[in-house]
Amino acid sequence: MVSRGPDNRPIKDYRKFHRTILSDPSDNFDRPIAVQEFLRRAVQEGVSELFFGDLRPVVAKIDWEFCAATNHLLTPQDLRGLRKFLFGDHTQPASPHRHWHKIGRVHLRDKEYLRYEVTETEIHDASELRGHEIVLRLLPNVLPDIEFYELDRELRDHLPRSGLVLVSGGADSDATGLIAALVRWVVEDRSVEHRAVIYALTDYSFTQELRPIAWEKSSILQVETPPGEPLNRAMVQATAIGADVVAIGACRDPATMEIALALAAEGKRVFVGVGTSGVMNTVARVLALLSRGRGEDHAPGLPELALNLRTIISQKMVRNQQGSISALQEYLIVGPPLREALLQTAPSGWPLPFLTYFEAEGESFAACASVARNAGVISTEVFRRVVAETTAPIITRRPARAAGATQAKKS
Repeated sequence: MVSRGPDNRPIKDYRKFHRTILSDPSDNFDRPIAVQEFLRRAVQEGVSELFFGDLRPVVAKIDWEFCAATNHLLTPQDLRGLRKFLFGDHTQPASPHRHWHKIGRVHLRDKEYLRYEVTETEIHDASELRGHEIVLRLLPNVLPDIEFYELDRELRDHLPRSGLVLVSGGADSDATGLIAALVRWVVEDRSVEHRAVIYALTDYSFTQELRPIAWEKSSILQVETPPGEPLNRAMVQATAIGADVVAIGACRDPATMEIALALAAEGKRVFVGVGTSGVMNTVARVLALLSRGRGEDHAPGLPELALNLRTIISQKMVRNQQGSISALQEYLIVGPPLREALLQTAPSGWPLPFLTYFEAEGESFAACASVARNAGVISTEVFRRVVAETTAPIITRRPARAAGATQAKKS
């Protein structure tokens, strides 16, 4: 489905050209009414980049994918909050220490938010906004519906009220969407009081620094970080509000996993995305993160993992014969056997109990050890030793002959 603008042209076409929609050269940031009209016309005409001012223009970028998804057009009423934030109260002198690097939050009529930023960290006067960049983006206050993923009833019934839930999936698995759906399902659970929900996605980057956005309707605080950067600062900043639920879209570093375990140990419900596929691979990847790639002799955090891990969900998308796509989950509700295996593994990092557990679950032991080796939990030498110590060698032998048959052949 192609997203289209107000005049039914594909959205991607709007990204290929710019056009001036205000002919009066005096229209600039010194005239708030002109700003309102400028933005209103721009959004209605489907312009993707706006230019304000004179020789040092201010550039405003509108994300049309969000606009088209929500069918939202800005009106002068919607822009009053934006104008007030940008210029302040014009009856009062401008503050010389206004920090414009923070995201502004404008309440729209449908409870969405218009977000914007200025690249400079401090602007002394509204007139100095010329030459800087403002980014506009409409964020829909809608999370995916849990019904889309058709979660098994047993899995829903066993989703914990506290502890760690690992969610994994390979490429195009929409594991992040599943996490968002789980967050929505938790938020809509009226039987539980939630002070706030922290929704942190490392693979959903929009700004270059940490910029929290409050979604009032769902009590969600979204924390965004640039790709590849750890969530340390984000989680420390976000947990200060005392949230009950934390969702991390993609955990790629040991520090983030340790923070997630610490939050789970405090009784919070923590959803963490892991970039792999399969339940066994998910546990192996987490073990590799906790061992920090230093092999089987150093694996801090395993006791916390054993005590706080509740559920593992691995998702993939499958296409049926009719061509429709549906989500398929493999899940494991963590019980005493795996918890005990992880606790036995913890003192020395020796993965034998962990591998033995998955072998009992029907997985090939050599395959388990291979997964652990590939994930960096154990070295190649340890892998060979594990297989040698736990797998009986296969020796081809001839069937024994009867004694009578041997004597007859000799005679």
